[in-house]
Amino acid sequence: METVTEVKAVKSFYKQKLNFTDFSGQNLADADFRKADLIGCNFNNADLSYTNFEGANLRGATLIRSRCFRTNFKDACLMYAKFEPKDAFGVT
Repeated sequence: METVTEVKAVKSFYKQKLNFTDFSGQNLADADFRKADLIGCNFNNADLSYTNFEGANLRGATLIRSRCFRTNFKDACLMYAKFEPKDAFGVT
């Protein structure tokens, strides 16, 4: 699994193929993951506040203890994903 050590200031991952990437513990607030392939990615303990996953493929991803304040999952594939956020206020 590839590990992301530091996320760029501009957090745009639009239509990128990032399967099996480890985003655990990262600050991904306001990131753009629209239509991205995120199969099997690890988002455990990540801050996903205001992040946009519209149309993204999160099949088999883990989002355990992640912060999902106002996170957009519209039309995202969450099949087999482990979704146990510590904060999910305003999730769509």
